[in-house]
Amino acid sequence: MFRLSNNLIGILNILTFLLSIPILWAGIWLSNKGVTECEKFLDKPVIILGVFLMIVSLAGLIGACCRISWLLWVYLVVMFLLIVLLFCFTIMAFVVTNKGAGEVLSGRGYKEYRLGDYSDWLQKRVNNTKNWNKIKSCLIDSKVCSSFHDKYLNDTVEQFYSEHLSSVQSGCCKPSNDCGFNYAGPTQWTKGNTSSTNPDCGAWGNDASTLCYNCQSCKAGLLDQLKSDWKKVAIVNIVFLIVLIIVYSIGCCAFRNSRRDNDYGKYPLAVTNRGSGQKSPGKAYKEYRMDDYSSWLRKRMNDEENWRKIKSCFVATNICSDFERRHVNAAAADKFSRERLSSVESGCCKPPDDCKFTYVPPTYWNKEKGNFTNADCRLWDNRPAILCYDCASCKAGLLDRINRQWKIDANLNAVVLLVLVIVFIVGCSSLSENRTKVHAYRTNRCPYPSSSKS
Repeated sequence: MFRLSNNLIGILNILTFLLSIPILWAGIWLSNKGVTECEKFLDKPVIILGVFLMIVSLAGLIGACCRISWLLWVYLVVMFLLIVLLFCFTIMAFVVTNKGAGEVLSGRGYKEYRLGDYSDWLQKRVNNTKNWNKIKSCLIDSKVCSSFHDKYLNDTVEQFYSEHLSSVQSGCCKPSNDCGFNYAGPTQWTKGNTSSTNPDCGAWGNDASTLCYNCQSCKAGLLDQLKSDWKKVAIVNIVFLIVLIIVYSIGCCAFRNSRRDNDYGKYPLAVTNRGSGQKSPGKAYKEYRMDDYSSWLRKRMNDEENWRKIKSCFVATNICSDFERRHVNAAAADKFSRERLSSVESGCCKPPDDCKFTYVPPTYWNKEKGNFTNADCRLWDNRPAILCYDCASCKAGLLDRINRQWKIDANLNAVVLLVLVIVFIVGCSSLSENRTKVHAYRTNRCPYPSSSKS
């Protein structure tokens, strides 16, 4: 039966994989269709997030469903790093947003904001010219002040002063109260004689693309909004962190199950997830039982036509003849018991240990008279063309070899699958970009100059 932990990990990673598809598509769309600096700023992070979620979910899904231990190990390492990063970000969010608040003004419904009231780390980010130009572009593109102007256009000065403005509107869309400008409209102010030392007074402009976007108050208003948003995000992160820890714990259980199943083969999921040799007391080699392996594989081995062909291959390739030559020096039974045999050699080239036959050379054993409970004891014959080729132990030895080989192939296939997914994603991105260029060329908007005939 399926393990509950593996089922849960599989279901969660299917949902994560499905979630990564629209995220990746949105990133590719922004990369090709984004026209503003604000939109283009988001494309690479969104694509990276989509690819990351897709690869991690595939690793978790394949690892849990196919019981591939190393993939689950990679999945758990990534999950652990994600938990640590999320925990650090949550702590940082509370620390950097612990300072700063709007200043209440007498006779005003809104607050004013001072950049120096906020944490040095946040101040450093918004004072970086490159960062602020991108943020300013986003503020203009989002029409924060345009909607602000339309909303309060018919307000008188008294009405405007009593409005409850957001921190961004107060900091970016109107001049500071220190400047003493005369109100003409929400975004139109007449400069008067002022002795204010506030540098924002000189930065103000009535032009819609200027206003107070370069003011310290605008940066402070943005930080106040960011502070409020980050505190909400930090609370959500705490819930998300708890969920991640639960998922990580389930993943650890799935990893433990996978390791245990690979070692002992007790819980079948796929055809190679059952079966393992049983070590005989005092022997270096293992013995093999058909009942330990999956019913699907047993059915193939028990088919008479299939086994006749396999047996003829064993005889033709001289597997047991080579086995006898390699171990012919093990003249004594105790020395032979210390030999390390392959699963096929143990199952096909010697009788099972519970037959209690007397050892002569590796492929010749003296039968003892008696009633054998193991049918393989009756099937054993010292003739090289027979030996134990018809024994269930021979079939089980071959199944053990198939098990190990197929598990190696499954690991390689998992790596190839991940590579193919990455190549597919890159190919989709390239195709989308090429189609955009072709469309631009056909509509005479190609950025490259047309060639001229000499």
